[in-house]
Amino acid sequence: MTYLLDASIIIDLLRKKGAIAEFIRTHEQDVFTTSAACAFELYSGVYRLPKDERAKRSNDVEGVLSSLADVIPFTSTIARVAGSLYAELSRMGTLIDDLDILIAATCLATSATLVTSNTKHFSRISALPIITP
Repeated sequence: MTYLLDASIIIDLLRKKGAIAEFIRTHEQDVFTTSAACAFELYSGVYRLPKDERAKRSNDVEGVLSSLADVIPFTSTIARVAGSLYAELSRMGTLIDDLDILIAATCLATSATLVTSNTKHFSRISALPIITP
């Protein structure tokens, strides 16, 4: 199975918080990825830190990202899926953040299961498989 780690989960992993490390250990045979949108969220947090903290945090983020099987880039296929999700959520009056739509679209386009602690927004997408460790 392929799992896509949301930024909230990667932050928990960096902070050695929550059950994510145990989840990964018990799923060693599975594939763990993230999306370029999640990487953006992580790096935007790093660059909001005071300058003297950035290098260490950036190295921490890069270490986690490099340990994953892939950071899935934004593609035209993902853009098409995201556009469809955006339109559907807009019609229903249940829009979520644009980046969350891109993350969900990445999961759907790559047949990955989303690992997140943000079920409030992602659960609005009925076709999206979600796990909260």
